[in-house]
Amino acid sequence: MSASDEGIGRPWIFILDTCVLLDIVRAPVRREFSTENARALVDVANGVRTGAQDIRIVIPSLVREEFELNFPKVQSDAVQELSRTLSNLAHAHQTLDILSARTPSPSTLDAAQWIAGCESFARDLIDTAQELPTSDEDVRRAGRRSLKAVAPAKRGKSSLPDCVITEFALRIARENVQNASPSSVLFISSNDADYCDGRRLIASLQTEFDAAGLDFCRNWAESRGSIMRR
Repeated sequence: MSASDEGIGRPWIFILDTCVLLDIVRAPVRREFSTENARALVDVANGVRTGAQDIRIVIPSLVREEFELNFPKVQSDAVQELSRTLSNLAHAHQTLDILSARTPSPSTLDAAQWIAGCESFARDLIDTAQELPTSDEDVRRAGRRSLKAVAPAKRGKSSLPDCVITEFALRIARENVQNASPSSVLFISSNDADYCDGRRLIASLQTEFDAAGLDFCRNWAESRGSIMRR
């Protein structure tokens, strides 16, 4: 039986990886961020803020630090790419206005402003989350995982932050199982390259996650699917 099946009827703890939050900033230009993911994210975020859904979001302090470290480049790249898209769209509208002899509409396309709105959404979600420190044991386990190139670590790649976040999530899940009324714990990461084999969690990680009572999904749509299965 999977962690999802065992969690039917329980409240949820969502543990977020850094990439899931950065994906919100670049959502308008990230094709993997589907409209279904956008709707699911809004539903989950609104449910957390209003208390309508029994979900608690938890992040390690490292996630906030990584978000701030990577945000400037992610924001700059997103604005540039969206600007190109909007410029092409404006050209298409202007050409069609002329050829169709229609009155041009005033342009309100501002890539920087739209990406700023996505940033605000991501930061609101971070502020909503319960931020917890990683433990010394998390870091020790992560170091061993990284040195041995155990997923999500890979040889020849600096994977220590991913390993620390993974160990944090596993610890939270193990501690949760000891509670009198445990929650279902879900780790959300869109880092398919390091966590997944195709669309599935890498087999060695699946074994570890199952043992800890930790579920996994790759995006917000999948997380909403986990909730709906309760």
